[in-house]
Amino acid sequence: MPQLKRCENCLKEFRRKYGTKGRFCSTTCWYEYHRSHPAIKTCLICGKEYRGEFLTCSRECGYALIRSRTARRANCESCGKLLPPNVKPRIRFCSRHCSMVARNKHGGYTLPEGGKYQDMTGYIRVKVNGQWVFEHRLIMEQILGRPLERQERVHHKNGIRDDNRSENLELCTIKYKDPTGIRSIDQIKQAIMNLNGEMQTELREWLAKGIQSKQPTLIN
Repeated sequence: MPQLKRCENCLKEFRRKYGTKGRFCSTTCWYEYHRSHPAIKTCLICGKEYRGEFLTCSRECGYALIRSRTARRANCESCGKLLPPNVKPRIRFCSRHCSMVARNKHGGYTLPEGGKYQDMTGYIRVKVNGQWVFEHRLIMEQILGRPLERQERVHHKNGIRDDNRSENLELCTIKYKDPTGIRSIDQIKQAIMNLNGEMQTELREWLAKGIQSKQPTLIN
């Protein structure tokens, strides 16, 4: 049987429902009680205890809280320019340019001219004249002695994007460039080079039978 309890707001007796604390007879009494008995809080500025729904105990402390929050990052971390007073706390830079300059930092200092790093796609980038360029394209331009044209691409023969040896690079155009990865012929060459002496002998015997002269069957 539900037991009788007394409401803490209107002092009326009521039967408590199962699964409830039973301090109030209705939601109306719950709201009235908490409006008249606010919880004790500590002011974020002066540390004084108070009752209310605000973050501070007084208007003066409220203004002090606003000033402290807007002045958390008052200067750009890259150029030192003063940020707007209403900037959000997570904003650290005054522009996208300053943000990109900060991204070039490595190990706590800005990389010097000629510095390298590997980006998220696996390619190596080099700093040239204050700009980051792909190392494989820079090496191909040095080999050709001219800048690459817009439709020209540099392909890694073994499919390893950070292997920028000159013998591993080849110049292609957009129209004739192979898909991303390693070419089939380069993959076959690499597989043959990885074979031991016995396997290479077996491969030469297989090729000597004339199987290579058969035409492959086309699948419609």
